[in-house]
Formats: sequence, structure tokens, C-alpha cells
Amino acid sequence: MELEAKRINPDDWVLFGGGGNGMSYYHREDDSLVLKMNKASLPAEHTMREFQRSKSLYEMGVNCPRVIDYVFDGERYGLIVERVKDKKSFARIISEDPSQLGPLAKAFARNARQLHEVRCDNGLFPSFRENYLKELSECKALSSKEKQILRNALDSMDNADFCIHGDLTPGNIIRADGKDFWIDLGEVTYGDPDIDLGNLMFVSDHIPKKLVDFLYHISREQIREFFEIYGKEYFGERWRTPELDAKMHDILLIKAGSSILKRPKSGIIYRPLINGHMFRYSLKKSILDLLVRKI
Repeated sequence: MELEAKRINPDDWVLFGGGGNGMSYYHREDDSLVLKMNKASLPAEHTMREFQRSKSLYEMGVNCPRVIDYVFDGERYGLIVERVKDKKSFARIISEDPSQLGPLAKAFARNARQLHEVRCDNGLFPSFRENYLKELSECKALSSKEKQILRNALDSMDNADFCIHGDLTPGNIIRADGKDFWIDLGEVTYGDPDIDLGNLMFVSDHIPKKLVDFLYHISREQIREFFEIYGKEYFGERWRTPELDAKMHDILLIKAGSSILKRPKSGIIYRPLINGHMFRYSLKKSILDLLVRKI
């Protein structure tokens, strides 16, 4: 359903922070509201989708801030949400107090399990499988062989209708007054929730170290420790079994494919991984890390 964005006056808001997709503002007169404005390059459809899905998830009982309005300032689209005061992301908390890493990794797993128990096949959320296959069929950055490898990996996932966050990382969950809330819910789909593991695996081992530092404020080593504690807490006896390890390999392939579908130029880094040429992949990644460190 198409929604018309409500026009707002930017002068009513005060900038207080920002991230990869946009900037955040407090209202000058109403401290119960926060404005999240996406960068101008993101289309209206992206923000409208985030509004609709966040509203639906809130109504289904998912722990997330209440969204109030879908807005436009003349250049950018954004969301007005209920302000969660004194909030910090799990990543930020760990950066300030590393002793919280273990407890927060376990809490992250418990929150993820609750999210993954919500059925999202309600007509509003798309199927991860269908979205992926459609984008794969239209992609020109992958060969026919590589596309078939990714289809095979996708076929190994369970047919399910549970929520998949789409960007499950310690930067996308916040804590305030002892309560936890999921944020950045614009990419939620439904399918096999194990697919969400791909984001943690990529952050742990497959993006440049400098980018990890910038996005999450904690080291790659801390992310890896977080990932291991999360896995033990979330999967229990399934963790590090041959069956789950094999599935994790396919999840990693799916995530590599997603990166190329979104950013075709990243194929130079991730296509060797998809083709199984791990030495070439590791070499390219090492070169990329070296170049990034020199920027």
C-alpha cells in the first residue's frame, strides 16, 4: 500500500547523531520524539517499507520502538519514532565496558530467538527466498555457475515463515532502562531464521577490520567472541555440529551472494568465496584490508 509522507519542517529538529544510512534528530519542544532521516540517496520506498514493517512488528509484539509517522523534509524521507531515552546499542555498551560482552551476547541470542519465533508471512513482509531468487535472476555480476551454487545453498535452507531481521548485529539492538529493542527493521523478511547468522559471520571474518571498528566500535576479536557465545546460547547442542557447520557454509555463501546483489563491484572480493577458491578469496581480502588501513 502506498503511503503519502507527512511534510515536516527541519527547523523543528536538532541533530544529535548519525550512521551509515542517515541522521537522527530530537524535537525542539517534544522530548518524547526522535526523527530518523535517511540519506537522500535512499528512495521513498525504502523508508515507507521500514515504516510499514516496523509498525507491523510492534503490533505483533516484537520489542522495537513504536513508529509514529512516515515523513519528508523536502529532500529526504524519514521516520518519527517514540524516543527511547538513555539508549545504547549492545556494541556501544561493549566498547565502553568489555566485561559486558558475554552477558550481552547471551541476551542477544535470547532476543534473536524471540524474534525468530514470530511468523511474518502476513502479506506485508516478503519471502527471503523469493526476493533472493528474483534478484539473482536479474544479476549480471554473477555467472550461471555461480548463480546455481547460490540456488543450491538457498535450497538447503528450511521452508519457514519466521521473521529474519536481515542485519542481525550487536549494533542493531539497543538497551534502555533494562529493556532491549530491535532497530533498523526495514529489511525484515520471512524464511529460515538461521539465515540471520550470515550477518554475524560476515562481520566476524569477512569485512575489513577498519569497517568493523567504524560500524561497531569494538574489535574484530570481540565480535568473534560475541559470535561464539551467541552461537552456544542460541543453538545449544546444535552449535558446532557437522550438520550446522555445513549449513553455516551455505549461509555464508548466501550472504556473499547478497553482498554482490546489493553492490555488484564487491564481486571481485566475494566471487572466489562462492566458487570455493578460498585461498584466492583470503588473499584478496588481505589486500583489501591492507588498502583500507592505509586510507
